Order: sequence, then structure tokens, then C-alpha cells
Amino acid sequence: MALARIKVWIAETLTFTDLNTEFNNVLDNALSLISPLTADLNFNGNDLNNLSTGTAAAPGLNFNGDTDSGLYVSAANSVGVTAGGASVVLTSTSGMALQNNQPVVPAAVSGVPAQHGLFRDNVVKAWAAIAVTPALREEFNVASVADGGAGVVTVTWDRDFVNSDYAVAGTALANDEYLSAPAASQAAGSAQIRIQNFNGILADQPFVVMAIGDQ
Repeated sequence: MALARIKVWIAETLTFTDLNTEFNNVLDNALSLISPLTADLNFNGNDLNNLSTGTAAAPGLNFNGDTDSGLYVSAANSVGVTAGGASVVLTSTSGMALQNNQPVVPAAVSGVPAQHGLFRDNVVKAWAAIAVTPALREEFNVASVADGGAGVVTVTWDRDFVNSDYAVAGTALANDEYLSAPAASQAAGSAQIRIQNFNGILADQPFVVMAIGDQ
């Protein structure tokens, strides 16, 4: 039960039974004085120690109405952030690691970009190393490549760009003669690449390509 007055004292003899009852009431129900809190608790600069380590599903530090989101200790010297019962970030003396394939999505730049800043505007959104066949050797966010004739390859993006106003750059790998791999035409979902030498002669060559823009 909650801590409460057991007896209203009047002018009478204090018995050991009454005294024991009052003390037992305090000992048994003292926690109800602070739990649950009914007002803000001011630590006045003091520490809050020895919290439960918790788990990703039930973090030791959680929030009212959202008990499966908060902070927990995943191992010694490793603190995790959990949301909806799933770990999203782990931090330790080794650094910070995102969990469960969570992406980092930078903010859009506003005004003059900060020095060394990472923004969604300057992140490479797609790249590929393409064999002469053509065939994908390695890629990121490239769904497929298609032969469009000698020296012409259409690269289809896995995730489209917002529109066709994005930057595409590439270079051929075979020899010093074929260096240029410009985009002949591009749409939100694909770009046609032309592999040519400085005289404008097209030829099938292995090349690499990357694209930067708004998705």
C-alpha cells in the first residue's frame, strides 16, 4: 500500500504495537514517496548512478509511454540507442556503429557549405565499374547496363534521381587513347554513356562512371 498515516495520535499511552506498526509502514512503503514521481526531480548537480543496463527491447533508460526506446548498455563500455525495441546505434571506445542497416541521411545544404561538411548534395549517389561486354563488375545503386552499339552503354539507376539535372562523370580504363566517357543523354532513371577517344571515335572499352545529384 502507499505510505500513509496509520493512526492519529491523541493524549494516550504509546504502545510498542503502535510504534512497530508506524515503523513497519515507513519501511514497507517508503518507495511510494518517490515512485512514481509527481513533479520534476532536481539532482542539483549530483549523479544518477547504477541504472539497469537494460536491453535493446527494454532499455534501462526509457520514456513515458515509449518504454522500448531509449538507452541501454550492450556490453562493458558500450552504450546503445534503441528505438521501437531495435538497436539503431552502438557507441564504444572503438567508435560509433549504426545497426540493422540504418542509413545516414545528411541534411540538404543551406547557404555557404560548412568546411568539410557532408551534405546530401555532395554525396555520390551511384557508381559502377563496367566491363567491355558491357557487364557490371562492381556497383552501387546501379540496376543494370545495356549495350547501345559501339561505345554506347545505357546505365539504369536502381534509385532514380529527382529529374535529369544531375552530374555524371566517367572515364575509360583500357588504355590512354580512350579516356572520355561523357553522358550523351540522361533521364531521371538512366544515363547513356559514350566511350570515345579525343577524336570522337566510339569503341567498346571498360569504364567507370559515377553520378551526383538530388534523389
